[in-house]
Amino acid sequence: MNKVPEQLINAATRGKLALFVGAGISANATNRAGEHPPKWPELLLKLAELTTESTQNNIVELVQSMQLLKAAELLRFEINKAAKQRELINRIKLLTNGPTSDPFSPSNWHTLIDDLNPQIIITTNYDKLLEGQSPDTYTIDTYKSTGLDSVIRNGETVILKIHGDISRAHEADNDIVLSISDYAHARREGQLAFQLLRAIFLTHTTLFIGYSMTDPDLQVVLEELFSGRTLHSPHYLFTQGAKDFEVDYFANCYGIKVLNFDDYGFSLFEEFVTQTAQLTLDSQLTNI
Repeated sequence: MNKVPEQLINAATRGKLALFVGAGISANATNRAGEHPPKWPELLLKLAELTTESTQNNIVELVQSMQLLKAAELLRFEINKAAKQRELINRIKLLTNGPTSDPFSPSNWHTLIDDLNPQIIITTNYDKLLEGQSPDTYTIDTYKSTGLDSVIRNGETVILKIHGDISRAHEADNDIVLSISDYAHARREGQLAFQLLRAIFLTHTTLFIGYSMTDPDLQVVLEELFSGRTLHSPHYLFTQGAKDFEVDYFANCYGIKVLNFDDYGFSLFEEFVTQTAQLTLDSQLTNI
């Protein structure tokens, strides 16, 4: 049975924990109708409905064969060609935030994240679920932020949406990262944010939650931020179904220790939050 790594607890109590949140966390949210935000494959299929029938069929084939990055690139190409950026933004808003009359509510995962209250939360999600319970607690930034360094330096709690924030997206949707070409644009436009991310991974212990081992968002981010660097202080990924070779690969290439769970680590994350809260309280009482 997995135990909460001591390094995670030490990092959280010292303000040196960064939380990296994926689509699996948002997928646990629900609304009164019992609907959930889609995971990445389902999102691509829903967005493909904005394209022609032949393109939609091609995207379905790519998604079924798990060529998700290629499917996203084809989708982006067709959306741009048809000048349907506004329709894309509206569809993503509906799918990730829920209908205006019945929006998605934060899940138990979000409650625990709120209780943990790490200084830095990084996410590839577009939605507003992370800040939904305490919108005034966090500074919300995207990769285009020019003041992120000041926010972190001042000790403010921040949510960095490196793929964009759908609530702030313009009709031209150039803030939303959907494909590899979008990601290349984000790296050019958001050099400060990506420099800070590299610095965070050197100075903080990072816990990844809500990702599978085959998640394309995770793969792209790790290759960009971790590849070619020697990391002696491990980061952690809570996931499900990781194979032995994948665990070894993540450790050797990215300095990430992968922990397998039946529930994607929810039970251990809950214990982690409880232990951190207790240690923080004990420290406060000691200093009185």
